Amino acid sequence: MLQPVSLGTGGAQKTCCAIMKQPETSFTLRVGGMPLPGFPILSVEAFSDHVTERYLGNPRFKVTGKMPGKKRKPVTLKVQEDLDKVLSAGGEINLITVHLPLVGLIPKEEE
Repeated sequence: MLQPVSLGTGGAQKTCCAIMKQPETSFTLRVGGMPLPGFPILSVEAFSDHVTERYLGNPRFKVTGKMPGKKRKPVTLKVQEDLDKVLSAGGEINLITVHLPLVGLIPKEEE
């Protein structure tokens, strides 16, 4: 059985496991539709900075945003201001890996 412990000076009692849980975030992260628990970024601002630093402008990734609403379609985001606009509206952000061709056609040299 879990023993309650006191937090702070007010004597509030919480179980050990409740203390160990990470704080709730205002957003959820998913990979391929499956929840991604334990992601180290807990705020929208930190997420925005992380995406801007690693993904915006990186040719290997495409960042799309979808404003809230059923008939809205995702649009490609190019700058942090667009990303922040979607996030502040409570929209959806998607990070997409751009697949680059592994084989190219090279003309054969004449002998």
